[in-house]
Amino acid sequence: MIHVATAALTSLADILRDGYRMRVIADYRPAVLAIVEDKRVRLEDKNSDAARNWNKRARQAIGNVVSIWRKLGLI
Repeated sequence: MIHVATAALTSLADILRDGYRMRVIADYRPAVLAIVEDKRVRLEDKNSDAARNWNKRARQAIGNVVSIWRKLGLI
């Protein structure tokens, strides 16, 4: 359970870090150009494909954490 919880929380932290990094680039670094290629938007080394997967990854990680809470009797 510890391994599953750690992996899930690490995944959520990674999603938040990536989102924050992209937001900072988009909002506060106007010198960085948003490049559109093949229906994808790229900011520096990140593209919109990563963002498309955030919801699925977050739901899966949250599901793992909730499952562990249930096993521990916390919910």
